[in-house]
Amino acid sequence: GQQIVPRAPWSKIIMSLPLWAHIAVSMSTAWINYTISIQLPLYLTKVFHFNIETTCPVASVIYGSRDPSIFVDAEGYFGRL
Repeated sequence: GQQIVPRAPWSKIIMSLPLWAHIAVSMSTAWINYTISIQLPLYLTKVFHFNIETTCPVASVIYGSRDPSIFVDAEGYFGRL
């Protein structure tokens, strides 16, 4: 015979606290990441009196270190330490 596929309980999923906690944490981390990436060059210039030519490469280290760290984590190097 035919198999009956149960319907997904979307209303329960949408109203679940873990889903909204995940959304809140994801939005918060994205907000913090973008705020830091936008404000870091200005902060380094105003507080530490860095030159703008020096500030931009320093601020971009955050993005340059992201991909290698993902690779290192995917290979499980941190788990073996």
